[in-house]
Amino acid sequence: MAKSTKSYEERMLEMEKKEQESLE
Repeated sequence: MAKSTKSYEERMLEMEKKEQESLE
């Protein structure tokens, strides 16, 4: 479960970065 949770968090961070780049 720890790995799954970490992967999920990492994906969320990547999505946030992509969204920020799109906004700029």
